[in-house]
Amino acid sequence: MTANNNHEFYPTLAGEVYSDTLAELFWVDDGSNPFLGIREYDIYRDGELAETRTALSWLDENYTPIGHSYFIDTNPERYRDDYRLRSETLELPLQVGTRSPASVGNPRVEVLSVDSLQLSWDTAAWGVEPLHYEVMRGDTLVGVTSDTYLSHIMPNVSYYGFGYAYQITTVDANGRRSSPMPLYTDLRESLQLLLPREPINLHGSDVMLTSVTLYWELNEIGTVPSAYEIVRNGEIVDQTSSSSSYTDTALEADTLYRYAVRSLDEDGNQSLPAIESLRVLTRGGPFLPEKVVALPYGPSTIEVIWPRAVSGATTVTEYQVFRDDIFIATVDALSLMEYEFAPATTYTYSIRSVGSRGNASEDEVTTTVTTPSR
Repeated sequence: MTANNNHEFYPTLAGEVYSDTLAELFWVDDGSNPFLGIREYDIYRDGELAETRTALSWLDENYTPIGHSYFIDTNPERYRDDYRLRSETLELPLQVGTRSPASVGNPRVEVLSVDSLQLSWDTAAWGVEPLHYEVMRGDTLVGVTSDTYLSHIMPNVSYYGFGYAYQITTVDANGRRSSPMPLYTDLRESLQLLLPREPINLHGSDVMLTSVTLYWELNEIGTVPSAYEIVRNGEIVDQTSSSSSYTDTALEADTLYRYAVRSLDEDGNQSLPAIESLRVLTRGGPFLPEKVVALPYGPSTIEVIWPRAVSGATTVTEYQVFRDDIFIATVDALSLMEYEFAPATTYTYSIRSVGSRGNASEDEVTTTVTTPSR
């Protein structure tokens, strides 16, 4: 489970100071660069473009003893928009006759277990001999090693995040440091193979005043779960061995709840966090449509339109339509057309939801409409 998760391609960069007015930069591409053979690099000194070269080195004849910062870049518009080749910044406030350490190449990551990984890299074939390498994760130093790899334990939240940004810096015996080589990791796909399969397609049914039944399916990637944690409003409320459903009976009426389900294996490892969550509002009767609209088509025709009501305690199957508090019809559609009205007259329409058990909602949504005079 090794992956190089760099989204860009980074050349390694080093430099040597020959005199108070002369310094030279050197760079090579790492092995993952698909543009080997393209030899056109923009050289920036102190943030400004100094020269464009097709070679892998550049002699700065305007160097000054105060030192300068450099980086190498290519313009992606010349090649492909989804790839960019740029080095990290190299500082050269070095003494005459010294060379900076070279940055590492081809950084990569391998997931070893659910809570550990190994970073590895290639040492540049040129530049001064490295003493050791420093590995940072964000602003935290996670290790110092003289090897070209580092294994370390991930934080507890590692497989609940979507990745980390690492930097690997070469340090020589005199304490001089290379420009850091970045490594961006997204561990989700690798960890999915080691963790229990995560619940997907979470949905609820039979929403009652004080209970709801949750249903889910399982992702096909990962190990077989042994149990499932039910999370309600951010807190674990229960654990079940059922692989597809759970009924929560400790609810209050007319209350909004948010659910998530996590898988567990026999070692207690949790699945990756569910991408989906479920919002449930407990209520006794069927839910109402959000609104109702009545549209006049000339002086004698009106169309009444409403959106589908979301499922509540009872699945909505039909709608009752009232005009001026008089029952007109029960329909299983989301609109009703009426004819033969008087012109320049105002009417009030009301909609009630009807559940699968035949019970209608106690409340209703209303609107008014006035037919044109002609």
